[in-house]
Amino acid sequence: MSTHDHYLILRDIFCALCGLRGAPLLHASSVDFEGRAVIFCGVSGTGKTTISRLLSARHQVINDEINWLQCSASGFTVVNQPFWRLKDTPEPSLPLASIYLLEQAETCEVRKLDTPLDAMGLLLCAPYGTEDPALGVRTAATMTLATAAPLKRLRFSLDSEEIDQTIRRDLSA
Repeated sequence: MSTHDHYLILRDIFCALCGLRGAPLLHASSVDFEGRAVIFCGVSGTGKTTISRLLSARHQVINDEINWLQCSASGFTVVNQPFWRLKDTPEPSLPLASIYLLEQAETCEVRKLDTPLDAMGLLLCAPYGTEDPALGVRTAATMTLATAAPLKRLRFSLDSEEIDQTIRRDLSA
């Protein structure tokens, strides 16, 4: 069994345990943006790793694989899991600033989601299997996240300065 196989087994066990607790999980990248977590979601190939690497000169990457969120009365927190934690990562948990559904473009801009159906894109970033016994609980947790957390679309170019300034403007609005 390869190291990658072990990783997949651990990931699936972790996802199942979080799912049983009703904790949303996202296959996404995240960065520490001035003490708050910003999450980048999208299907494979949309640029999750690319955008976190582009921002890594200015912002600490929290995670580039599975992001676990917890909900409390004060909002959502992104929990930095010890076995996925990158070297020299920030605090074990950070308050969630925003979740961006990624779309590659020539220039950067943040768009509000037009309809509730747009939020369904978040489900595509949730690492669930159709045979999962906790599928209903996990889907409900992800949909709670989609309706309660700041969720927007980020069209982004490969210009790290432009990405940084676009997110900065959005978070300060």
